[in-house]
Amino acid sequence: MPGRTPVARGPGLGFEFFGGPLLWRDGERVSVSPAQAGLLSVAFGDGRSRVPRALVQRLLWNERDSRAVRHRASQLFYQTNLRCGARVLETEGEHVRIRRDIVACDLDEFADLV
Repeated sequence: MPGRTPVARGPGLGFEFFGGPLLWRDGERVSVSPAQAGLLSVAFGDGRSRVPRALVQRLLWNERDSRAVRHRASQLFYQTNLRCGARVLETEGEHVRIRRDIVACDLDEFADLV
């Protein structure tokens, strides 16, 4: 049942939308901040492997691209990766690369089933 057990496939990291958002590592639920949950939701929400950095910043803070917002985003990427125990998000110029290969996501599983 979604939201009760971590996604079965993957290398130990899972992210669930159904019943969540919830982050799992090695079968244990990992506590994340609301900002980290929001970032992971934006990152894994539509199946893309890259998302424009400006879009992430706008969705999370509804602010224009500024030095302060870029710094805040960089800190959040770092803290989220630290919480995951892996580089799940990597910046590539003006994009955020999402390492979908190391995180099992129930939304991906749902899309496969449909």
